[in-house]
Amino acid sequence: MGATSTISAAFVTQTLSILLAKKFYQNGLNPPIFKSSNIEGGDEWNRKLITKFYGV
Repeated sequence: MGATSTISAAFVTQTLSILLAKKFYQNGLNPPIFKSSNIEGGDEWNRKLITKFYGV
């Protein structure tokens, strides 16, 4: 049963994350999620999130 519950929990968690991000976008907001360092502006975006939420 371990593998089944792990997959189910991962599915629920990812689905919830997607739905919350969608709600943010629908309300004109950017969700506070990390972006890949491989895209333009990703590192700067991530630094801002770290500063905002961790005060570093």
